[in-house]
Amino acid sequence: MCYQLERFLKAQQSYKDNTPIQAYMRECLLNMLLDTKRKDFSYIFEFGCGQCELTYMLTERLDYKQYICNDINEYKDIKLPQNTQNLCFDMRNITRTEIYSQKFNLIASNACLQWLPFAETIQNLKHILLSQGFLLIGTFGIDNFREIKEITGIGLPYIESCVIKKHLESDFELLSWHEERISLSFESPLEVFRHIKKGGVNALQTRFIKKSWLTQYADFYNNTLTYHIICFLAKRC
Repeated sequence: MCYQLERFLKAQQSYKDNTPIQAYMRECLLNMLLDTKRKDFSYIFEFGCGQCELTYMLTERLDYKQYICNDINEYKDIKLPQNTQNLCFDMRNITRTEIYSQKFNLIASNACLQWLPFAETIQNLKHILLSQGFLLIGTFGIDNFREIKEITGIGLPYIESCVIKKHLESDFELLSWHEERISLSFESPLEVFRHIKKGGVNALQTRFIKKSWLTQYADFYNNTLTYHIICFLAKRC
């Protein structure tokens, strides 16, 4: 069962990195995995690890021999858990890395898949996942930041839920699925845009903010923002 959002947000009032929804998703993913009652995953790969928030959660609770985490950005001064390796590369180029010749019992990721070509990435993950291995993913659906896209025309090509499930059905058994639309409220439209830029999960973060966007956002959406989260656990057949 997924962590209850209301309880989680109350507990995260001092959350330091402006990403309470991503933190909520991590809790959801962890609970999905723990619900299987399995803790032994000898070889684990996590892509898009960021500053290793999910990494710490998993390594503290699982038994493993090797944990490899990856991100396109090189974060310095991160103390990694024991038997953990951090590699910096673009997941679009995974077929040209040493990772592509390895096999894993568990592949995990949170808030990264939306940046990658979905079908190609799923095929690459299938290639490196052992039979009966687990795929634990948190990403975003088509309604994510819909207000921003309607005002600015800018947004990532989020994938519909049915498309995700379609790509999984031939090679995976879907064990858990959690999908939820969450509306956050802000004091001003500028705070909405600041929140998005700090969170780093949308293409808008590199764009200049127009005054007209702020006015329209306040008028049309009353400074609210929609997250459309998708978390799932699948086992390779």
